[in-house]
Amino acid sequence: MPRPLCTALIALALAAASKTQRPEHAPERLGAGDAIQIDAVLDEPAWSAAVPITEFTQVVPIEGGPPSVATRLRVVYDDDALYLALECLDDPSKVRARLNQRDARLDPDDRVEFWFDTFDDQRFGYWFQIGAAGSLGDALLADGGDSFNKSWDGIWNAAARQTETGWIAEVELPFKTLAFRPGHSRWGFNVRRFRKANDEELRFAAGRVAYSFFNLAEGGALVGMHGMQQGVGLDVIPYVKASGSDDEPEPDFDFGSDLRYRLTPSLGFQLTWNTDFAETEVDQRQVNLTRFPLFFPEKRSFFLEDSGLFEFGAPSRRRDTVPYFSRQIGLSNGGDPVPILMGSRVAGRVDDWGIGMLQVVLDEENGVPERGVGVARVTRNLGGGSSVGAIYTGGRPDARGGASTLGIDYRLNDTRAFGAGRSGSLWVYGMGTQVDGEGGEGASYGFEANYRSTNWSHTAYAHHVDDGFRPELGFVQRTGIRRYRVDSRYTWRTEDAGLLRRATWRLSPTFTTTDEDRLDSWSVPWRWFELVFDTNDAVEFETHRIFERIPTPFSLRGREVPVGDYEMTRHFFTLESSERRALRAALRGEVGDFYDGEVARLRWSATWLPSSLIELSGSYDEYDVRLPSGSFTTRVTEARIDVTPSPWLAFRNLVQYDTASKDLSLQSRLRWILEPGRELFLVGVLGWDRPEGVDGPLVPGDQEVAVKLVYTIRF
Repeated sequence: MPRPLCTALIALALAAASKTQRPEHAPERLGAGDAIQIDAVLDEPAWSAAVPITEFTQVVPIEGGPPSVATRLRVVYDDDALYLALECLDDPSKVRARLNQRDARLDPDDRVEFWFDTFDDQRFGYWFQIGAAGSLGDALLADGGDSFNKSWDGIWNAAARQTETGWIAEVELPFKTLAFRPGHSRWGFNVRRFRKANDEELRFAAGRVAYSFFNLAEGGALVGMHGMQQGVGLDVIPYVKASGSDDEPEPDFDFGSDLRYRLTPSLGFQLTWNTDFAETEVDQRQVNLTRFPLFFPEKRSFFLEDSGLFEFGAPSRRRDTVPYFSRQIGLSNGGDPVPILMGSRVAGRVDDWGIGMLQVVLDEENGVPERGVGVARVTRNLGGGSSVGAIYTGGRPDARGGASTLGIDYRLNDTRAFGAGRSGSLWVYGMGTQVDGEGGEGASYGFEANYRSTNWSHTAYAHHVDDGFRPELGFVQRTGIRRYRVDSRYTWRTEDAGLLRRATWRLSPTFTTTDEDRLDSWSVPWRWFELVFDTNDAVEFETHRIFERIPTPFSLRGREVPVGDYEMTRHFFTLESSERRALRAALRGEVGDFYDGEVARLRWSATWLPSSLIELSGSYDEYDVRLPSGSFTTRVTEARIDVTPSPWLAFRNLVQYDTASKDLSLQSRLRWILEPGRELFLVGVLGWDRPEGVDGPLVPGDQEVAVKLVYTIRF
């Protein structure tokens, strides 16, 4: 284990953080009759009277340096909402403003991001962003900022425009959208600005590379606020839907509703009836060249809301071993929907407790009768972003009988335990399962420790899964293993303009045994270099030494991998062009050993942004596998055409094809936000396939079209 990591673990366990004063700002309260119009024209008298925040610190490329451009942020509020006015001064010719789509990935553009820890407990927060072209984005933060759920959509309003002196944004955040503790006048807060012309990052607080911007324990604060109102706290959200498909001659009409009510200002109740997910985006296709199942992220809105309250254990384990994975509810193993008759959720905070309880009733499906499944999660805030918690799940989503999972986790977080400019955290977790009938009893447990400074980043974890561990509402990639890993990275940075901006080296050995301590596998990835140039172009080269023991033969595309011990070497390279350009591209490759054969993979992708109206992107991924038992080539092709006249209207089109399934699919999705909280969707999912053993043209498969109106009524 690297010496800096050992030092970090000892310090984390024995030392207390040295606290420093963090910046604060007192927003102005609007007077009677004052009103803010969200149009990115700062002509209201309230903006002139408000004291601006102008003290920002450069984090990249010069850590701790003064900003190269000025930023002015003003914050005011009234009974109903918080308002922000952002003046980002700059040379207009250097402002990148090419994306205005809702929830766009704004890395190519100038943008401002801000978050609010409304309970000031350094555990949960709300994140928002706005780009220079007007794109809006939001997310929920959990685990002190380690967990980031961008699929959440809050009800808020904003506008941006370019000016002769840079660009301006105006934001309105209704208090009905945010949970907070009445009478508590201090909110955790931070804001940062990205300037794409020189990849500069400026922050209000946490102005060190070692501190993630999302680290809620390192933010500043808004202070002195009072008299905010959340109203009755009742949202009624009915929907109506009309749909049709190729196998149904008559159109189908449906309706349902969600009801949300704040039991307290910080604790909410939601009831969903006849739940529908017609507007949900389809999964991206993946190629599986392993013996183990793939992980697909949740995209359905009902399960994404308040999802941070249900997160469990170390973040690095949440894609291979979790007690609760919401995609197990309402989706079959093949990804087809299972009707949800009704669902309810209680989620929020009571004093220092975080509470999440979810209950869902599934309709009869495939001979399995109507049944209920549920999960309960509680956490206790211990201060400074540290917490302890427990989780329980009950029910079997796709079978008769009962099942349960119980877990306990602990997070120690102290961003100043190693001194200014260094941060660290420690996770410890354990869980066990029980299932009616034979099998299904087992445990999983482990720890993860992290340390980060300006140049070094270290992670170490140990993870154990019993062979009988089976969380019916969770996800497990592998059972019957013990896994140990140390990841160390060193990043060199320069503050001088020149050819190279930064370089990174990485060593990340992983060692896996069976639960009888028999060697299963090991891998030693070594990143020879990752170079990011001053133009923001990048190149990377990495080598992996791999060992795998195959105890039983398995099949890949009909080709058998026999029993044996395999030592392999694979090489990876990546070339990426700068996102500062309207046309950017990436090329990734992999060559080397693949069990008793060879593999070669080549992937290219490109994105063109001719204007804020249109975004065109595509990718091509080819796997060429050669084994003694036979060879095969799998190709996955994807194309996107997005048309976005404004942040409130978007027409997205995704085309996918792979040679393994021989299925061609198109999802077209029109989203029109009539006003925040009231949306119209037009979704078409069209498929074509080629029958097995037939070399002829593609024939039509599933063809479905739906129109859905969602209308939020707030009280």
